[in-house]
Amino acid sequence: MRWLIAALTVMALAGVAGCTEDETTVPDDEIVKALDLKRDDERPVYAIGGDEFCEIDDNLLNDKTEVEQATSARGSEGLVLTNREQSVGVQVIPPFDPACERDARKALGRIDVG
Repeated sequence: MRWLIAALTVMALAGVAGCTEDETTVPDDEIVKALDLKRDDERPVYAIGGDEFCEIDDNLLNDKTEVEQATSARGSEGLVLTNREQSVGVQVIPPFDPACERDARKALGRIDVG
């Protein structure tokens, strides 16, 4: 019985390690550059191109896990923009200009994610 428990534990740990090794993390600098983000000196936000109607949270979503957590959070509907693979993204702060959304999605899509 102990042997079975030990074997199952090893297999579970190997599965978890395997999942985390495959995930690619995109550095903040790459997201900042791709979206032309300007940091607000007074608040924890970035503005796309410095536009105050295109603000996003300064906590950038660098990998699939962060994107999944942000999109599954209560009240996040429509506030998370990602690339098609949902492997990198940002959280918008309303009011958010629809033109900025289109531009942000295009820019996120151009980021090389591994």
